[in-house]
Amino acid sequence: MKRIINIALIIILIAQTFASQAQAESKIDLAIPVRFLEEIDTRSIEKGNAIPLEITQDIYVDGKLLFKQGGAGYAEIAELRRAGFFGRAGKISINSGKLTDIKGVSHNISLSSNASGDHRLSAIGGSLATAGIAYELAEAAILGQEATGIIFALGFAFLPIAFLFRRGNEAKLSNGKIMFARLT
Repeated sequence: MKRIINIALIIILIAQTFASQAQAESKIDLAIPVRFLEEIDTRSIEKGNAIPLEITQDIYVDGKLLFKQGGAGYAEIAELRRAGFFGRAGKISINSGKLTDIKGVSHNISLSSNASGDHRLSAIGGSLATAGIAYELAEAAILGQEATGIIFALGFAFLPIAFLFRRGNEAKLSNGKIMFARLT
């Protein structure tokens, strides 16, 4: 009975040793330089799309080549917001993806890449300014009983609507941008 218990303890000890070595190898903290292969903007993609990546330099671990320059991978679009009315800007956010090593094994990565278009707050300001001008002109025209002034004031009154339909700029990520991915 003691012999069986001793053998079981030895097996458990050996298993723990190999398991800790495997965990240590998988927890390597590498900064892997990658870049996009194509330009991305909020008009041409959807949330969850895979964007192709390329590794920009060889990565060695303990003197052995793990990732080769030109290696393939992809990043996944985590958040996407297209440019919208009222001057709202577009937004792209990327948090994760996968890279393939020289043996063909796929590794999960985390990377951070965000882009935002320009807000067009002038749409709101323009709307408020022209609404104020239209009010003043209408008030003066109505009190003065001038027909041309009333028509002019009505024209100014509809101008704020055009400002409200003004769209913000789309977000873009260029294909030359180098980022650093980390194994997860």
